[in-house]
Amino acid sequence: MNTQKELEILGKSLIGKKAQSKLLTELTASGRQILSPAKVITAYEIVQSFMEPTLMVTIDGETIFEETLINIH
Repeated sequence: MNTQKELEILGKSLIGKKAQSKLLTELTASGRQILSPAKVITAYEIVQSFMEPTLMVTIDGETIFEETLINIH
């Protein structure tokens, strides 16, 4: 379980980094589903989810759970 302060530190550290999300996908010309290319994380917010603070990040204009990020660099 992360505290509010830990999530703020993590959120600030992710701003400006590139990452992919397990949720953001694209279709290829042949109709296959692939992960969208890595995009820059531009913002974060801490929300309440199931009565616990949870980190959400904005990537390519979409707000997603930080837990779904992969390939962060």
